[in-house]
Amino acid sequence: MPAAGPHHSFSYHEALIHDLSPDPTLVSIVCLRDEQGMARAILPLEPARRRLSRLNVAVWQVPEDPDRSTSDVIAGPDVDWAAAAPTLVACLRRARPRVGLLALDRVRRGSPAWLLARAIAGTRVVAEGELHRFRTEQPFDQLLAATSASFRKNLRRGWRRLSHEAPVRHEIARQRHEVEDAFERFVELEAAGWKGRERRGTPLLSRPAVRERFRRALLRLADAGQCEIHLLVQTDACIAARILILGRNEIYAAKSTYAEALSASSPGHLLLERVLFECCERPSIASLNLGSEAHWSAAWCPETEPIATAYVPLTGGMLGRTAIGLLAIRGIAAAPD
Repeated sequence: MPAAGPHHSFSYHEALIHDLSPDPTLVSIVCLRDEQGMARAILPLEPARRRLSRLNVAVWQVPEDPDRSTSDVIAGPDVDWAAAAPTLVACLRRARPRVGLLALDRVRRGSPAWLLARAIAGTRVVAEGELHRFRTEQPFDQLLAATSASFRKNLRRGWRRLSHEAPVRHEIARQRHEVEDAFERFVELEAAGWKGRERRGTPLLSRPAVRERFRRALLRLADAGQCEIHLLVQTDACIAARILILGRNEIYAAKSTYAEALSASSPGHLLLERVLFECCERPSIASLNLGSEAHWSAAWCPETEPIATAYVPLTGGMLGRTAIGLLAIRGIAAAPD
Protein backbone atom coordinates (compact mmCIF):
# COMPACT_ATOMS: atom_id res chain seq x y z
CA MET A 1 0.00 0.00 0.00
CA PRO A 2 1.44 3.44 -0.93
CA ALA A 3 2.35 5.63 2.03
CA ALA A 4 -0.37 8.18 2.81
CA GLY A 5 1.30 10.59 5.20
CA PRO A 6 0.16 13.95 6.59
CA HIS A 7 1.24 15.80 3.42
CA HIS A 8 -1.45 13.88 1.48
CA SER A 9 -4.25 15.63 3.40
CA PHE A 10 -5.48 19.15 2.78
CA SER A 11 -5.82 19.89 6.52
CA TYR A 12 -2.03 19.45 6.87
CA HIS A 13 -1.41 21.94 4.06
CA GLU A 14 -3.95 24.31 5.64
CA ALA A 15 -1.79 24.33 8.76
CA LEU A 16 1.31 25.00 6.66
CA ILE A 17 -0.37 27.84 4.80
CA HIS A 18 -2.32 29.59 7.54
CA ASP A 19 -0.05 28.98 10.53
CA LEU A 20 3.52 28.24 9.41
CA SER A 21 3.80 30.31 6.24
CA PRO A 22 5.28 33.79 6.92
CA ASP A 23 2.88 35.27 4.32
CA PRO A 24 -0.18 33.12 3.49
CA THR A 25 -1.34 35.66 0.90
CA LEU A 26 1.48 34.54 -1.41
CA VAL A 27 0.28 30.91 -1.50
CA SER A 28 -1.67 29.70 -4.54
CA ILE A 29 -3.75 26.52 -4.72
CA VAL A 30 -3.56 24.70 -8.06
CA CYS A 31 -6.36 22.16 -8.58
CA LEU A 32 -6.34 19.74 -11.50
CA ARG A 33 -9.82 18.47 -12.43
CA ASP A 34 -11.03 15.76 -14.78
CA GLU A 35 -13.64 16.16 -17.51
CA GLN A 36 -16.43 15.68 -14.96
CA GLY A 37 -15.06 18.51 -12.81
CA MET A 38 -13.79 16.21 -10.07
CA ALA A 39 -10.58 17.27 -8.35
CA ARG A 40 -7.79 14.83 -9.21
CA ALA A 41 -4.77 16.62 -7.73
CA ILE A 42 -4.16 19.64 -5.50
CA LEU A 43 -0.86 21.52 -5.27
CA PRO A 44 -0.42 24.35 -2.74
CA LEU A 45 2.45 26.47 -4.09
CA GLU A 46 4.31 29.61 -3.07
CA PRO A 47 6.93 31.67 -4.92
CA ALA A 48 10.49 31.52 -3.59
CA ARG A 49 14.06 32.02 -4.69
CA ARG A 50 16.82 29.39 -4.90
CA ARG A 51 20.53 29.94 -5.29
CA LEU A 52 21.67 27.90 -8.31
CA SER A 53 25.30 28.31 -9.26
CA ARG A 54 25.83 32.00 -8.44
CA LEU A 55 22.39 33.28 -9.32
CA ASN A 56 19.14 33.56 -7.35
CA VAL A 57 16.46 31.83 -9.42
CA ALA A 58 12.70 32.24 -8.93
CA VAL A 59 10.79 28.98 -8.37
CA TRP A 60 7.39 27.69 -7.33
CA GLN A 61 7.56 25.36 -4.31
CA VAL A 62 5.26 23.59 -1.84
CA PRO A 63 5.01 25.82 1.29
CA GLU A 64 8.02 25.08 3.45
CA ASP A 65 7.90 23.25 6.75
CA PRO A 66 11.55 22.93 7.86
CA ASP A 67 10.77 19.98 10.14
CA ARG A 68 9.16 17.71 7.58
CA SER A 69 11.16 14.93 5.97
CA THR A 70 9.26 14.72 2.71
CA SER A 71 6.78 16.69 0.64
CA ASP A 72 4.19 15.67 -1.91
CA VAL A 73 1.14 16.76 -3.82
CA ILE A 74 -2.37 15.70 -2.84
CA ALA A 75 -3.49 13.15 -5.41
CA GLY A 76 -5.10 9.76 -5.74
CA PRO A 77 -3.23 6.69 -6.97
CA ASP A 78 -4.95 6.63 -10.39
CA VAL A 79 -3.95 10.04 -11.77
CA ASP A 80 -2.70 9.90 -15.36
CA TRP A 81 0.28 12.21 -14.90
CA ALA A 82 1.31 11.97 -18.57
CA ALA A 83 -2.00 13.69 -19.37
CA ALA A 84 -2.21 15.92 -16.29
CA ALA A 85 1.36 17.26 -16.25
CA PRO A 86 1.05 19.43 -19.41
CA THR A 87 -2.09 21.04 -17.96
CA LEU A 88 -0.20 21.89 -14.77
CA VAL A 89 2.74 23.34 -16.69
CA ALA A 90 0.40 25.45 -18.84
CA CYS A 91 -1.31 26.76 -15.69
CA LEU A 92 1.97 27.73 -14.01
CA ARG A 93 3.24 29.39 -17.18
CA ARG A 94 0.26 31.77 -16.97
CA ALA A 95 0.69 32.37 -13.24
CA ARG A 96 2.34 35.41 -11.73
CA PRO A 97 5.07 35.90 -10.74
CA ARG A 98 6.55 34.31 -13.87
CA VAL A 99 9.21 31.74 -12.95
CA GLY A 100 11.17 29.07 -14.79
CA LEU A 101 11.12 26.15 -12.34
CA LEU A 102 8.84 24.13 -10.10
CA ALA A 103 10.83 22.75 -7.12
CA LEU A 104 9.43 19.61 -5.47
CA ASP A 105 11.49 19.13 -2.32
CA ARG A 106 12.41 15.82 -0.67
CA VAL A 107 10.10 13.59 -2.70
CA ARG A 108 9.97 9.81 -2.48
CA ARG A 109 10.30 7.60 -5.55
CA GLY A 110 6.89 6.44 -6.69
CA SER A 111 5.04 9.25 -4.87
CA PRO A 112 2.57 11.48 -6.77
CA ALA A 113 5.14 14.32 -6.80
CA TRP A 114 7.78 11.98 -8.23
CA LEU A 115 5.42 10.69 -10.94
CA LEU A 116 4.45 14.27 -11.80
CA ALA A 117 8.08 15.35 -12.11
CA ARG A 118 9.02 12.37 -14.29
CA ALA A 119 6.12 13.09 -16.64
CA ILE A 120 7.65 16.43 -17.66
CA ALA A 121 10.56 16.43 -20.10
CA GLY A 122 13.74 18.07 -18.83
CA THR A 123 13.14 17.44 -15.12
CA ARG A 124 16.34 17.17 -13.10
CA VAL A 125 16.81 15.69 -9.63
CA VAL A 126 19.32 16.06 -6.81
CA ALA A 127 19.64 13.46 -4.05
CA GLU A 128 18.69 14.69 -0.57
CA GLY A 129 19.74 11.70 1.52
CA GLU A 130 17.43 9.14 3.08
CA LEU A 131 14.41 8.99 5.32
CA HIS A 132 14.12 6.36 8.03
CA ARG A 133 10.90 4.54 8.79
CA PHE A 134 9.45 1.48 10.48
CA ARG A 135 6.81 -0.84 9.08
CA THR A 136 4.29 -1.05 11.91
CA GLU A 137 1.93 -3.59 10.34
CA GLN A 138 4.05 -6.23 12.08
CA PRO A 139 3.79 -7.16 15.78
CA PHE A 140 5.94 -4.96 18.01
CA ASP A 141 7.90 -7.94 19.33
CA GLN A 142 8.93 -8.75 15.76
CA LEU A 143 10.02 -5.16 15.14
CA LEU A 144 12.02 -5.11 18.38
CA ALA A 145 13.64 -8.47 17.58
CA ALA A 146 15.37 -6.86 14.58
CA THR A 147 17.54 -4.81 16.98
CA SER A 148 20.67 -6.16 18.65
CA ALA A 149 20.56 -8.10 21.91
CA SER A 150 22.78 -5.49 23.56
CA PHE A 151 20.42 -2.67 22.53
CA ARG A 152 17.40 -4.49 23.95
CA LYS A 153 19.36 -5.07 27.16
CA ASN A 154 20.10 -1.33 27.37
CA LEU A 155 16.42 -0.54 26.98
CA ARG A 156 15.51 -2.85 29.87
CA ARG A 157 18.29 -1.34 31.98
CA GLY A 158 17.01 2.17 31.19
CA TRP A 159 13.49 1.32 32.36
CA ARG A 160 14.86 -0.19 35.59
CA ARG A 161 17.03 2.85 36.33
CA LEU A 162 14.23 5.33 35.83
CA SER A 163 11.60 3.27 37.66
CA HIS A 164 13.97 2.78 40.61
CA GLU A 165 14.20 6.56 41.09
CA ALA A 166 10.48 7.34 40.66
CA PRO A 167 7.41 6.02 38.81
CA VAL A 168 7.48 6.52 35.03
CA ARG A 169 4.43 6.71 32.78
CA HIS A 170 3.67 7.25 29.09
CA GLU A 171 1.11 9.94 28.28
CA ILE A 172 -0.50 10.75 24.91
CA ALA A 173 -2.02 14.18 24.22
CA ARG A 174 -4.70 14.11 21.50
CA GLN A 175 -7.42 16.60 22.38
CA ARG A 176 -6.84 20.29 21.69
CA HIS A 177 -6.36 21.30 25.34
CA GLU A 178 -4.08 18.30 25.92
CA VAL A 179 -1.93 19.13 22.90
CA GLU A 180 -1.65 22.77 23.97
CA ASP A 181 -0.43 21.77 27.44
CA ALA A 182 1.93 19.08 26.11
CA PHE A 183 3.40 21.51 23.58
CA GLU A 184 4.39 23.92 26.36
CA ARG A 185 6.07 21.05 28.23
CA PHE A 186 7.89 20.09 25.03
CA VAL A 187 9.16 23.66 24.56
CA GLU A 188 10.42 23.90 28.14
CA LEU A 189 12.21 20.55 27.93
CA GLU A 190 13.80 21.44 24.58
CA ALA A 191 15.05 24.78 25.93
CA ALA A 192 16.73 23.02 28.88
CA GLY A 193 18.89 20.98 26.50
CA TRP A 194 21.81 21.79 24.23
CA LYS A 195 19.66 23.78 21.79
CA GLY A 196 18.71 26.22 24.53
CA ARG A 197 22.19 26.44 26.05
CA GLU A 198 24.13 26.89 22.84
CA ARG A 199 21.44 28.72 20.82
CA ARG A 200 22.03 26.18 18.07
CA GLY A 201 19.58 24.14 16.04
CA THR A 202 15.95 25.25 16.22
CA PRO A 203 14.91 25.81 19.87
CA LEU A 204 11.32 27.04 19.79
CA LEU A 205 11.60 28.98 23.06
CA SER A 206 14.22 31.33 21.58
CA ARG A 207 12.06 32.03 18.51
CA PRO A 208 8.73 33.40 19.81
CA ALA A 209 7.20 34.04 16.38
CA VAL A 210 8.05 30.55 15.09
CA ARG A 211 6.91 29.02 18.39
CA GLU A 212 3.52 30.70 18.12
CA ARG A 213 3.05 29.69 14.47
CA PHE A 214 4.02 26.09 15.30
CA ARG A 215 1.63 26.05 18.27
CA ARG A 216 -1.26 27.25 16.11
CA ALA A 217 -0.46 24.65 13.46
CA LEU A 218 -0.47 21.81 15.99
CA LEU A 219 -3.79 22.97 17.47
CA ARG A 220 -5.34 23.12 13.99
CA LEU A 221 -4.09 19.59 13.31
CA ALA A 222 -5.33 18.40 16.72
CA ASP A 223 -8.81 19.68 15.82
CA ALA A 224 -8.58 17.56 12.65
CA GLY A 225 -7.40 14.50 14.62
CA GLN A 226 -3.95 14.66 13.03
CA CYS A 227 -1.66 15.55 15.94
CA GLU A 228 -0.44 13.66 18.99
CA ILE A 229 2.27 14.57 21.48
CA HIS A 230 3.76 11.63 23.37
CA LEU A 231 5.36 12.29 26.75
CA LEU A 232 7.46 10.18 29.08
CA VAL A 233 6.78 11.50 32.60
CA GLN A 234 8.65 10.70 35.80
CA THR A 235 6.47 11.69 38.76
CA ASP A 236 5.33 15.08 37.37
CA ALA A 237 8.43 15.95 35.30
CA CYS A 238 8.45 15.45 31.54
CA ILE A 239 11.70 13.64 30.63
CA ALA A 240 11.08 12.97 26.92
CA ALA A 241 8.61 14.25 24.34
CA ARG A 242 7.82 13.54 20.70
CA ILE A 243 5.43 15.38 18.37
CA LEU A 244 3.64 13.18 15.84
CA ILE A 245 1.66 14.25 12.77
CA LEU A 246 -0.86 11.64 11.60
CA GLY A 247 -1.64 10.70 8.03
CA ARG A 248 -4.11 8.14 6.73
CA ASN A 249 -1.73 5.18 7.07
CA GLU A 250 1.61 6.77 8.00
CA ILE A 251 2.67 8.84 11.01
CA TYR A 252 5.45 11.41 10.79
CA ALA A 253 7.62 12.11 13.85
CA ALA A 254 8.08 15.87 13.53
CA LYS A 255 10.13 16.84 16.61
CA SER A 256 11.61 15.17 19.68
CA THR A 257 13.50 16.13 22.82
CA TYR A 258 14.56 14.55 26.11
CA ALA A 259 16.10 15.37 29.51
CA GLU A 260 19.86 15.28 28.93
CA ALA A 261 20.56 14.85 32.65
CA LEU A 262 19.03 11.38 32.32
CA SER A 263 20.85 10.44 29.11
CA ALA A 264 22.43 7.38 30.80
CA SER A 265 18.92 5.89 30.89
CA SER A 266 18.16 6.85 27.25
CA PRO A 267 14.70 8.40 27.81
CA GLY A 268 14.46 9.32 24.12
CA HIS A 269 14.85 5.67 23.10
CA LEU A 270 12.43 4.54 25.81
CA LEU A 271 9.77 6.93 24.55
CA LEU A 272 10.32 5.80 20.96
CA GLU A 273 9.80 2.23 22.16
CA ARG A 274 6.38 3.20 23.54
CA VAL A 275 5.52 5.14 20.36
CA LEU A 276 6.42 2.16 18.17
CA PHE A 277 4.37 -0.16 20.38
CA GLU A 278 1.35 2.15 20.02
CA CYS A 279 1.76 2.31 16.23
CA CYS A 280 1.97 -1.47 15.95
CA GLU A 281 -1.28 -1.72 17.93
CA ARG A 282 -3.16 0.45 15.40
CA PRO A 283 -4.37 -1.58 12.38
CA SER A 284 -4.73 1.54 10.21
CA ILE A 285 -1.09 2.62 10.58
CA ALA A 286 1.37 0.99 8.19
CA SER A 287 4.52 2.92 9.04
CA LEU A 288 6.20 5.47 11.31
CA ASN A 289 8.36 7.96 9.41
CA LEU A 290 11.29 9.26 11.49
CA GLY A 291 12.63 11.55 8.81
CA SER A 292 16.42 11.61 8.68
CA GLU A 293 17.29 11.01 12.35
CA ALA A 294 20.01 8.53 11.34
CA HIS A 295 22.56 9.74 13.85
CA TRP A 296 20.75 8.11 16.77
CA SER A 297 17.92 5.99 15.35
CA ALA A 298 20.23 3.53 13.58
CA ALA A 299 20.19 1.29 16.69
CA TRP A 300 16.53 0.57 15.92
CA CYS A 301 17.43 -0.77 12.44
CA PRO A 302 14.86 1.29 10.51
CA GLU A 303 14.26 0.86 6.81
CA THR A 304 15.83 3.54 4.61
CA GLU A 305 14.31 5.17 1.56
CA PRO A 306 16.06 7.64 -0.78
CA ILE A 307 14.54 11.08 -1.23
CA ALA A 308 15.36 13.72 -3.84
CA THR A 309 14.43 17.24 -4.90
CA ALA A 310 13.02 17.48 -8.42
CA TYR A 311 13.39 20.64 -10.50
CA VAL A 312 10.69 20.80 -13.18
CA PRO A 313 11.12 23.23 -16.11
CA LEU A 314 8.06 25.39 -16.71
CA THR A 315 9.06 27.40 -19.80
CA GLY A 316 10.86 26.60 -22.99
CA GLY A 317 12.03 30.17 -23.57
CA MET A 318 15.06 32.03 -22.26
CA LEU A 319 13.83 31.80 -18.65
CA GLY A 320 13.46 28.02 -18.76
CA ARG A 321 16.70 27.42 -20.68
CA THR A 322 18.64 29.57 -18.22
CA ALA A 323 17.20 27.72 -15.20
CA ILE A 324 17.93 24.27 -16.65
CA GLY A 325 21.39 25.45 -17.71
CA LEU A 326 22.16 26.44 -14.12
CA LEU A 327 21.07 23.00 -12.93
CA ALA A 328 23.40 21.40 -15.44
CA ILE A 329 26.27 23.60 -14.20
CA ARG A 330 25.62 22.32 -10.69
CA GLY A 331 25.83 18.77 -12.01
CA ILE A 332 22.19 17.98 -11.23
CA ALA A 333 21.20 14.92 -13.24
CA ALA A 334 18.16 14.34 -15.40
CA ALA A 335 15.36 12.33 -13.77
CA PRO A 336 16.04 8.58 -14.09
CA ASP A 337 13.53 6.21 -15.62
